[in-house]
Amino acid sequence: MAGVYPMRAIRFKSPPDALASFLCPPYDSITAGEASRLRKNPLNAVHLELPEGESAKPYEAAARTWRRWRKKGVLEAEDGEGFYVLEENFFHGGRRLRRLGLLAALGIAGRDARALLPHERTIEAPVLHRLRLLEAARANTSPIFSICPDPGGRILKLLKEISAESAPVVKSHAEEEAEFKLWRVPESPVAARLRRLLARQKAFIADGHHRLEAARRYHAEVRTAASRAVLAGIYPGSQKSLVVLAAHRVVGRALQGRARGLARLVEMPSMRALLSRLRAEKNPYAFGLWDQGFHLGIPRDASGCRTRLSVEWVGRRLLRGMPPSAIRYLHDPAAAAAMAGAAGGAAVFVKPPTLRGLFRAARGGLLPQKSTYFTPKIPTGILFREIR
Repeated sequence: MAGVYPMRAIRFKSPPDALASFLCPPYDSITAGEASRLRKNPLNAVHLELPEGESAKPYEAAARTWRRWRKKGVLEAEDGEGFYVLEENFFHGGRRLRRLGLLAALGIAGRDARALLPHERTIEAPVLHRLRLLEAARANTSPIFSICPDPGGRILKLLKEISAESAPVVKSHAEEEAEFKLWRVPESPVAARLRRLLARQKAFIADGHHRLEAARRYHAEVRTAASRAVLAGIYPGSQKSLVVLAAHRVVGRALQGRARGLARLVEMPSMRALLSRLRAEKNPYAFGLWDQGFHLGIPRDASGCRTRLSVEWVGRRLLRGMPPSAIRYLHDPAAAAAMAGAAGGAAVFVKPPTLRGLFRAARGGLLPQKSTYFTPKIPTGILFREIR
């Protein structure tokens, strides 16, 4: 059962409606141009999440920034432990959606570890990057993204009650018309009820596999009570506002010949026609291909694949033997095709997974790296967790 614990959070000392200027995306979603823009603000969370420099310098810089901000009161610790309800209102597909989750300390060691359901393999370089940051700053700077099934909707109902019954401690309009609100839930009968409901759940790791693996390794090094958990956003799977996109693949070489040996290829007149046909195709392992034109691929053999997710077949068969460093991952199919064309390579389009399919996959084994793209990302800077 999931170990979900209250924490003494560290937060920016800022007016409740002025948090947006302090926030940044998680480290692996920040482009070079965005990083440059964010770093112009000396108090933006990017200085902790993605510090500048080479070798050990960026991690030392992040640690110095953390200590300086704590000493000067830029970051302040809450008076006591608690949970935090996070509401995000955002647009997707022309609709405004509301997503509710809980920010808390998620157990990663001992019995707690058995309740975690990661679904993707990791890449060593990002794991080491996050581990070095943990070792230097001794803080979780951004939360991992997890989902609990919540089949009866009881957790979601309680989060709605909490958000309706009191004023948020933070209300922030960030970029891209996304609105964030945060409620603190101190130790109380309501907090105890939350813990009881969450203790019955598994925690599916939707995003943050590298941060999770780094936290596990850090705990193996230091073995402290605080290192037994990691900062996490925990979202009830009973809500319809959990948006997961496909993570398409781009490689710098032609794939059409290899694809024809593994699948029946159907030429398509446009990307729009391809993506529409791909969504409707009954074969769960069907894929799309841009390589001197658009093609729908119908695999001839899917033996060994268990998840019924096309990203598994693509990783096992079409891209077999290719190192992760040779593959780029994009959720925008038009951007993937453009990148492939510029590189003289190929783009592989995979079917968007469903939550049910991902839960099934997590129980059956790990998918290739970067198999999904959950959106929007949980902003970095809403709160932090110190590891002492």
